[in-house]
Amino acid sequence: MKTIILLTSTAFLWLSPNVVAQDITAVITTKASKFAKENAQYAGNALFCKFDKDKVEDFIAKVQTKIGTVAEDREDQVLSRMDFTNSMIVAATREPKEGCLNFRETFRLALRNVE
Repeated sequence: MKTIILLTSTAFLWLSPNVVAQDITAVITTKASKFAKENAQYAGNALFCKFDKDKVEDFIAKVQTKIGTVAEDREDQVLSRMDFTNSMIVAATREPKEGCLNFRETFRLALRNVE
């Protein structure tokens, strides 16, 4: 009987990893983590396009600061900053959908709006 229960539990987890992962993600999404993910795309795309280094660093610093003020607690702050960095690194590997020339204006607006 124990073997059947163990196999059933294992089969459930094996058959439905997306359900479990989606439930966990939904629980830990905060205002700070949402802000981090949204702005990581801008920062990563700006890095890919090799925009002015000072402006990109300024944007990253502003996002990091804002994450600190929006976070619910210290744990949220740390996890959101890690999420920002990881997502930014991934975004820096791909050209923006609209291309670098068109993305320049989008990044300029994002830089102005993050303050």
